[in-house]
Amino acid sequence: IQTLTAPVGPAQVTWTPPRVTALTSFRVEVTARDSGTPALSATDRSDADFAISPPPQVVSFASQIQPIFNASCQGTQCHDATQPASGLPLTASTSYSALVGVASTESPCTAYKLVAPGQPDQSYLVFKLQGSGACSSGSKMPKAMPALSSVQLQLIRDWIANGAPNN
Repeated sequence: IQTLTAPVGPAQVTWTPPRVTALTSFRVEVTARDSGTPALSATDRSDADFAISPPPQVVSFASQIQPIFNASCQGTQCHDATQPASGLPLTASTSYSALVGVASTESPCTAYKLVAPGQPDQSYLVFKLQGSGACSSGSKMPKAMPALSSVQLQLIRDWIANGAPNN
């Protein structure tokens, strides 16, 4: 992607990752070359992928996030108003206050907020919707419905990254 040249001697080089429009996985490979005699070089590659996220877009909770909950999370024996699973109703009148800044009650993830404003990668809701993360326990959500699309998941991540506003 990019070649950077450092000055002779101890050096530090800063790399700016590419701008992306969707969550994109990368690996980094670094090659150091010494043009002395004899010429020497060494290469190292990252052991795993890392992801670069696009800048968050402005997202409306009422018109973009709540409709996802309405369509995907309120089926029979899920997060409806009658008997919400895990005591978590995701109806229009309750979902925001039930999610934002509220601690997870799922062991061993009680140190996480369901939605940590500004921190999608520290939000238990994101772990559950992705089926992975720093503290992923139990089933991937939604449980009895198709998984959220990458576009829907990115909307939720962007909303959280923007501070999870009640807009």
